[in-house]
Order: sequence, then structure tokens, then C-alpha cells
Amino acid sequence: RVRRKELEAAPAYEIEVSVMIVEPDPRIRGALLPALASIGCRVVAFASPVQAEPHVRHEGYNVLVARAAVIESNPHWRGLALGAVPLGAIAIAADGDRDVRVRAAYLGARGVFEPPFEAERVAAEFRLALAIMRDEMRRRSTVPAPPK
Repeated sequence: RVRRKELEAAPAYEIEVSVMIVEPDPRIRGALLPALASIGCRVVAFASPVQAEPHVRHEGYNVLVARAAVIESNPHWRGLALGAVPLGAIAIAADGDRDVRVRAAYLGARGVFEPPFEAERVAAEFRLALAIMRDEMRRRSTVPAPPK
């Protein structure tokens, strides 16, 4: 029993975090990109889903950061938010979009970046969302013990 508890408490594996930001506003991209890179993420930013689409499948990104409207606009992006990207998605709230938290949760996003996009705040919100994503991934990967 002790050994099983130790295994459950230990992280299953460490994951290198590769983030794809899809955001048309260069000011928001410019704020998010260095904030996420400063905490050790590999980050690439695109201005539109059309530019980003070819890179999603081939580059191995495991976190998608985009506005809820961008995620909603394309069935493939909705699939990414709901788990096709190994860790998940985070929505960007911009332009005074108040219902973005509800829409983001419905789309499967694990967190929301809201203005102001200050580096410390972005890093803190990202770490919280990442902890949620990793916890969900661990739960999905755990194999239950065989019945006695």
C-alpha cells in the first residue's frame, strides 16, 4: 500500500511545454510571448489560424493559446481545445469580452488570460492552468489497479 501511494504521489512524467499563440493583436502577442518564454516554454506566435494551421500537426505543440472566437471558428481548433493537443488550450480575453470564461470552459480551455497582460500575472495564470492540465493528463494516464 505504501509503494502504491508513493507512485500515485510522484509525477508520471515531465513534459516539455511547447506553446502556440494565435492572436491577431500584435500588442497582446508581444506581451504573451516573452512572458511565457521567460518561464521556460518554447513559444511561437501567429497572427491568424490560417498561418498557424500547418504548424499545429507537424511541430508538436502541446498548449494552444487563442481567443475563444478563434477556437470556436474552426472544428479542428475546437478539437485541439478539447484534448487533441496533449495538454490543452488557454483562451485570451480581449476587447472587453466578459463572457469569455464561460465560453472558454465550454470549449475545453483550461484557463483564461485577461488584460492587463503583465509578465508576472501571465506567468502565474499560465502556471495555474498548466498544473490543471498536467493533473488531468496524469488522471487520464493512470491505470486502475486490478480487482482483488
